[in-house]
Amino acid sequence: MFKQLKTFLKETSGNVAMTTALVMFPLITATGAAYDYSNYISLRGHVQNAVDAAGLAAANKMSDDGVTLEALKTYASNFFEANIPDHIPEEAYNLNLTIIPGDQSVEPPIADQLEVTADITYDTIFGNMFFTDEIAETVASVVTLGNRTVEIALVLDNSGSMSGNRISTLKTEAKNLIDIVHNSASLTTIPEPVKFALVPFNATVNVGPNNKNRNWMDKKGWNPVHHENFDWENTYRTNNPTRTRQNSGLKFGFQERIDGNWRWKTRYDVFDMVGVEWGGCVEMRPWPHNVLDTYVRINQGYAAVRDAMDADGDGVNDGTSALFVPFFAPDEPDHRFAEEPASWTDLNIAPGTAHDDDDDSYRNNYLYDFQDYNPSNPTPRV
Repeated sequence: MFKQLKTFLKETSGNVAMTTALVMFPLITATGAAYDYSNYISLRGHVQNAVDAAGLAAANKMSDDGVTLEALKTYASNFFEANIPDHIPEEAYNLNLTIIPGDQSVEPPIADQLEVTADITYDTIFGNMFFTDEIAETVASVVTLGNRTVEIALVLDNSGSMSGNRISTLKTEAKNLIDIVHNSASLTTIPEPVKFALVPFNATVNVGPNNKNRNWMDKKGWNPVHHENFDWENTYRTNNPTRTRQNSGLKFGFQERIDGNWRWKTRYDVFDMVGVEWGGCVEMRPWPHNVLDTYVRINQGYAAVRDAMDADGDGVNDGTSALFVPFFAPDEPDHRFAEEPASWTDLNIAPGTAHDDDDDSYRNNYLYDFQDYNPSNPTPRV
């Protein structure tokens, strides 16, 4: 008996058949489960896409006057059927549409959300092997309604470091972003679904030279920023001895009496003196106007502009700071000196004549640096 048992244990024939018999059931079960799961995921994806399309279509339909809930359900169902593949049987899903109220203090309540759901039922093929006859799930698409405008602020760097291809790429990508967001909001129920604000990342903004005489421009030098880097009392050269600085707390600025009339001196006068047209750029306003939409109209008079607001809450009216100040770029060095290996060499060339050996190029070179301004002959040498 012991010898027969020993012989049986040493026997190797038939091992493959035995092993196959042992693993066959798990293999068939796993293959069946993978097949059913793959079919279900495909079904779920098709139904979800159709539900999303039906939800967006129904939300857009709500903008129609007098549309009823039943009409919306029919419209959503038709849109769903148009987007569901033909090979998916009708018994595999059950569509529902619900309008979720938001503000219920009014009658009828203002709709806040529209929800389209579909109950999915998938009958498994191999489910009996793992005791699951069907897979059931609910997929949904929720669309926000009402007058909710999305506001997007684009902060774009347009400073000098963005020259060349950088600024071109920035413009292209910003436009692409706006197009994508605008197209995505095209099925909303409100007239202005999205608004964009543009915030230039720079100290100046070009509003256009055609706005020179706008009432919100500081045409009289009342904004304290207007006279930064300008010393009208000591460095302003004029043949007119009658002038005065207004800085008594009631008025701020500088006046000159010309032909019997007092005239406010501004940066526009500086542009005229050097023979350069204002390019349309304005300076960043002082806080808090630089982050607010405040503005005043200069034609209302100094007192009205000054007393227009207390924007920073310090108890002092600062309406004059809300005026926009024309930007004046300082004059840059002339092309007179050239850099050599050990020193700077005076080229002694005529004013305004460029030289190949000068590695520095300056665009705002409108005054001759080696001659004082003569008010009797105000034409600048450049």
